[in-house]
Amino acid sequence: MNTEELLLNWVKTIINPDHQRNILGILRAEPRFQTHNYFARYKIKTAKLDPSGLNPVDIKCIVIEISETDQSVQVVGTMCTEIKDLEQ
Repeated sequence: MNTEELLLNWVKTIINPDHQRNILGILRAEPRFQTHNYFARYKIKTAKLDPSGLNPVDIKCIVIEISETDQSVQVVGTMCTEIKDLEQ
């Protein structure tokens, strides 16, 4: 699978059926290189919704790394402000 397919599969598995957290956005971030492996990184912003279901509260950001070589996706932390977004 390519990076986008791995990301889509990961997103499908983390969405809770009870919708405790919702995805607000996904941003592509600077990649990380390690020896012969390339890790695509994404910042994913999630939030709970207020009782009206319209306003996000408790907004959080996590960083994930995706390796096509290893066919893996892993959460690597919450350091969203320390990693630059990719220019689009």
